[in-house]
Amino acid sequence: MNIKELPIGSLVMLKNELRKIIILGYDQKLVSDPSKNFDYVGCFFPEAYVTASKNILFNKDDIKKVYYLGYQDSSFDDFCNKRGQGGNG
Repeated sequence: MNIKELPIGSLVMLKNELRKIIILGYDQKLVSDPSKNFDYVGCFFPEAYVTASKNILFNKDDIKKVYYLGYQDSSFDDFCNKRGQGGNG
């Protein structure tokens, strides 16, 4: 799936998951191994955030389907442009 950047609040299905995940943030690293970088952090939907240990770290390539795009405006486009990802609009 060719994804530039998904806004916070986007709802996705990952290739290796049976439950939907809502995106909470970007550019995450494992505490146990900071050399491992992930594009996104999310949590299961509809439960949402429970504890940090329940967060799911994943990359764009792990996304099988996008169910819903989170809110996008000019500040999201600016954020994407600063990161060099380009907006989706």
